[in-house]
Amino acid sequence: MLITHHDLPDEYTKRIGSGLIKWAYLETYIQNCCYLLLGVDGVVGRIAIREPRLPDRITMLEEIGYLRGFDINEKTLAQLRKQITDANRWRDLFAHGTWTDIPERGWCVRDVRGNLPQAAGYKGHLNKRKFTPQARPVNIELLDNFLFNVNALISSVRELQINLEGMIEAQRQQAQEQAPDSA
Repeated sequence: MLITHHDLPDEYTKRIGSGLIKWAYLETYIQNCCYLLLGVDGVVGRIAIREPRLPDRITMLEEIGYLRGFDINEKTLAQLRKQITDANRWRDLFAHGTWTDIPERGWCVRDVRGNLPQAAGYKGHLNKRKFTPQARPVNIELLDNFLFNVNALISSVRELQINLEGMIEAQRQQAQEQAPDSA
């Protein structure tokens, strides 16, 4: 039986904590892009707008942008959605997994939720991670890579927000130019 630890080395807890905090920032940043496209502030947005998983929020941005007539690069959004999906697996594992120190493998995080891939060959209840947890080795390099990827995602979403703000401003100016004079 593997012993679960809560007292990870400081170099691990610092990186895991930083990654989870940055992930929360990323979630908020993407949600704020949704509010921006809908023309509502954060208070109204938090009350009235759903907050699905991040890949679904990217789809929401894509659909709202389409309805507003904005030319948002679908390829860019698809790539962003894939990168978020990949990084989210690690985020969930770091946030919800249990940690153990295996002498021959080092620090590992155990995935105890969900089902195992069908290729694992387990049948029935044994196909569930709670019955057959998977211990994945995690080193500092992997944690640094996760942080690098989250930082890159934040930069991509910042760029997306700047582009959206430009599209909204251009649309507003075009509407003003086409509006009849009120004088």
